[in-house]
Amino acid sequence: MDTAINNGDFQVDSRGKPIVLSGFEEVLQRVMIRVKTKLGSFVYDKNLGSEIYTLKDVTENLNDKALAIVRRAIVDMCGVTADSAKVSRVEDKIIIKIYVSSGEESGEVELTI
Repeated sequence: MDTAINNGDFQVDSRGKPIVLSGFEEVLQRVMIRVKTKLGSFVYDKNLGSEIYTLKDVTENLNDKALAIVRRAIVDMCGVTADSAKVSRVEDKIIIKIYVSSGEESGEVELTI
């Protein structure tokens, strides 16, 4: 179980209590954290994170490069697979949709860099 995070802060319910995630929702959040965290920046685990921020300088094969980066970031998440990634540019931002599966469940994680 994990506490839901939204925009860098704990997400709370109508009573102000933290929302708890479990199951596949927790998997999606952990994928998001691993991909969005800059590789090497977490002092307690220098292997946690990704180099997704390097996509800002890439102009070709964005989807393939994003998928490779995501797969490296989640390599130690047993049973979790990054199936595909779709990258789009909107003005000066990059939006990445990551399609993930675990067992019979699948879902999408979206992040902006």
